[in-house]
Amino acid sequence: MNFISGLLISILVIVLFYGYVAVCLKLSGVGEMLKEVSRTEWCLLLLFFVVSTVFAAYEIGRDRYIYYWDSTIHWRPAAEMTKILFSDPLGTLKRVWHTIGVSDYNWVMPMLYVLPAKVFGNSFGTMLVTVHIFYMCPAFFVLSVCANKFLKMAGYEKTRIFIYAVLPFCMPLVEYVFLQGFFDPPVLMLSALLLVLAGEFSYSRMDWRRSTLMAVGILMIVIFRRHWAYWVVGYIFFLAVGMLFQL
Repeated sequence: MNFISGLLISILVIVLFYGYVAVCLKLSGVGEMLKEVSRTEWCLLLLFFVVSTVFAAYEIGRDRYIYYWDSTIHWRPAAEMTKILFSDPLGTLKRVWHTIGVSDYNWVMPMLYVLPAKVFGNSFGTMLVTVHIFYMCPAFFVLSVCANKFLKMAGYEKTRIFIYAVLPFCMPLVEYVFLQGFFDPPVLMLSALLLVLAGEFSYSRMDWRRSTLMAVGILMIVIFRRHWAYWVVGYIFFLAVGMLFQL
């Protein structure tokens, strides 16, 4: 019974997270934009996902040192939860709740990695590769979609999914930090979605759906990674400036 409960919890957190991502993309009208993408570009995007994952596996396979301190802030909790969530799910949830109040690196975001780690293994290298497949590749896609959305808002009509997915990968700040153990792809997705939601926000009327999604996204970012609160402050300042220009 405990195993079934742990399995349902590990599935539920993934469904809720990607459900939120899907609702935000749908609200932003991404579906119509993706219809413009050619089959060739979809194939190139898939090939890029494969190549980037192989690159991550190759790079992590070259490491010959003990992982410690910052490199373990997401790996260690996720690896530990693969053991205790399926034997004591209620106790694990209590511990997750406790870490929110006492730890800068709480156990909320690592819960997203528990199911892949349980299925494929919880060693550092294995978890890095599985997180790259299940979260970093989707993050590249979301970043690309959001970049294309902003370009369309600026008057650029052509949709380039492949190019704008590759660009974040080419930035050392994104991929290098990830390879060091900072598994932040969910936060990258949330920040991109929040920017798109804000870009189309109208201050002339109350859009409860968009406002609720933005509030939930801000809350998730702060809970996932506390130091991203600095980004949230800048985001709220951006909203305030946008309101002044619209009014």
